[in-house]
Amino acid sequence: MYNQTLDYFKNAYGGLSKPIWLLSVAMFINRSGTMVFPFLALYLTQYLHFSIADTGIVLMIYGIGALTGSFMGGFLTDKLGHYIVQVSALIFAGIMLLIVMFLTNFYAICIGLFIFTAFGDTFRPANQTAIAAYSHPENRTRAYTMNRLAINLGWAIGAGIGGILAFQNYKLLFLVDGITCILAGFFLMIFLKPSRQKFIHSAENEIVASGKSSPYRDVIFLIFILLTMVFATCFFLIFSILPIYFKTVHHLTEIQIGGLQTMNGLIIVLFEMLLVYELEKRFKKMNIIALGLLCTGFSYLLFNLFSFTGIVVFAIIFDTLGEMFAMPFMQSATVARSNPKTRGQYLGLYGMTYSFAQIASPGIGTWVIANYSYEVLWNSVFLACCLAAGGFIWLRDKL
Repeated sequence: MYNQTLDYFKNAYGGLSKPIWLLSVAMFINRSGTMVFPFLALYLTQYLHFSIADTGIVLMIYGIGALTGSFMGGFLTDKLGHYIVQVSALIFAGIMLLIVMFLTNFYAICIGLFIFTAFGDTFRPANQTAIAAYSHPENRTRAYTMNRLAINLGWAIGAGIGGILAFQNYKLLFLVDGITCILAGFFLMIFLKPSRQKFIHSAENEIVASGKSSPYRDVIFLIFILLTMVFATCFFLIFSILPIYFKTVHHLTEIQIGGLQTMNGLIIVLFEMLLVYELEKRFKKMNIIALGLLCTGFSYLLFNLFSFTGIVVFAIIFDTLGEMFAMPFMQSATVARSNPKTRGQYLGLYGMTYSFAQIASPGIGTWVIANYSYEVLWNSVFLACCLAAGGFIWLRDKL
């Protein structure tokens, strides 16, 4: 029994190249300090005393910067390669966070966060392109899942420690987050050699891929992106609206909110790789993604069905399930649709989807709350997720 369990874990985690593990370690270092984003809404409302409306604007600016960075990242990755883009983005983003730490004026905060996310999100398409370059089609979904495992293990640590630091002094969040960005950049600079990167790219470019020449002329992929945008907009409420909801409605402390974020990360670390390993052998990607949408929508509907404070735990569990079912397979579907020469653009457009969601999620969420109520928002999210799930089922034999 012990040997069978051990073999199962070896099969789930085995076959990944050394660069994939190095990329995951760099991502873990970076995400272990990810503390600003999950507590940004609380920082703006509780520490700087911004209004809900102004907080929504700042979060939208944050998303516009991310959208800009994702577009630039896809273009620069195809032109310069993933190595230089990853290293530069991490180091400059970290430096910018250390500057933002000292900003208190509304307009200065908007400009500073825009520049930070423009640099920070340039990293995403480059990193995802690197994973595609250092993996094979048969293990690519697991390679992305390994990267997400590193993200969420770091997230679990960062969110937990971030809750404690926010309880003491919100400024510490910027300090730790900035330093870990810079450390991750230097880690890649030292251990992921560009000569190895060029070898991988030259080998992969010999493969005749069936991907389209441009994601912007790929109609089916654009429909996929639109549906992904619906999912991402609903999912990102976990960072933009839920912390405020937990604080004002359920009266949770920053430490408790950080603990919920930690729980989200730990569930993914413990179960996502094994889940993906089993699911990809048995079901089509679009079916799994659709199930993820339903789980995400139901996680928010729970707030309208039950009013006791403990429901927040069940909501985070279902939201986490939705994330595990949807995101790894969305990434691998994007790579499968592209070819080596356009992969950066495809992954850049995919990253822009989440960046746009960072704009839309706080904007729509705060508007619905201000004009209607949390109840209307949760019902709307559930309906949107159900419709998008139907769209992914429709795409099943077309993508």
